[in-house]
Amino acid sequence: MITCSPLTQDIKKFSAIDEDVLEDITKSVINQPRIINSATIISPSSSFFDRWIKNTKSFGLTYFRSASCHDFLRSSHLLNNHLFVTCGDLPECSTESLQQLITNRISAPFHLSKTKPAFGDSDIEQFNSARIDLDLAMRINKITNAFFNDEISDLKYGLIPSNRLHAFGHHARKLEVRKDLIDYLKERLSESPEDFLESAIQEIKTPKRGS
Repeated sequence: MITCSPLTQDIKKFSAIDEDVLEDITKSVINQPRIINSATIISPSSSFFDRWIKNTKSFGLTYFRSASCHDFLRSSHLLNNHLFVTCGDLPECSTESLQQLITNRISAPFHLSKTKPAFGDSDIEQFNSARIDLDLAMRINKITNAFFNDEISDLKYGLIPSNRLHAFGHHARKLEVRKDLIDYLKERLSESPEDFLESAIQEIKTPKRGS
């Protein structure tokens, strides 16, 4: 069973947040429901769309389709999804240009997979790995945003009262600590994140001896 990496000086690179609070934040990330439940396929080929859905059915994703880059940029899929797939470069723009267009329009983490019409198992595996990594990044982003937002009830996420955050002082210091916290969570949870998120919840919930 994969277990949560221990709190060590090699991993814990900051001291602005108490160790027990770090554990609460980590558990909050683990307890978050899966966030990435859908994806958008940007391709003029309906046959590619159908084959991709068939071969990724086990991932439990709801798929949407935009036939062109222009349709995609005008649709709600751009703002409502964070996982995108293209079948090579589109007639209107390259994958690199599309990546930049998405970056300019949404601030949250996202992933754009460029595959080929005759995709294989390796393409599917790379997509699934990206999906898992993105879901973890979205969980971390959601919890850290809540933790550093005084207006959000921390009780909803099982975190400490927001007035504890005033100890961080200046806004720039909060940004610095937030970055350190995100790096810490990524490092601690990044090893086989899907397996960890499914199995480690029981490990991390187990009361310590003597508690």
